[in-house]
Amino acid sequence: MPPADCYPEEANAVDEILGALAHHLRREIINYFENEAAGDTATIDEIGDYIDTRMPDGDRENLPTVLVHKHLPKLESVGWLEFDQRNGEVRYRGLESAPELLGDVQEMLSE
Repeated sequence: MPPADCYPEEANAVDEILGALAHHLRREIINYFENEAAGDTATIDEIGDYIDTRMPDGDRENLPTVLVHKHLPKLESVGWLEFDQRNGEVRYRGLESAPELLGDVQEMLSE
């Protein structure tokens, strides 16, 4: 895909997807729902437990706080999921255009 094909109509969508995927914890949240979750809803504790098994030793104590205040709201703001902070429930929506846009980005970077 020539770079001009990604601008200006697609640029914002690509920026949002890449921004959402820029942090490893957000990728882990998406991976959890795409490959591990039994359905499209989960609690913060279920997501945190899954991520905890996959991350190296580090700041695990702050994981729930970081999920609640940073990563889940970021994914919600770009439409990947809905997050109800009152009851701690996360409903995964996915992003229908993500595979196509990421394929376009990969193609653009390989040229």
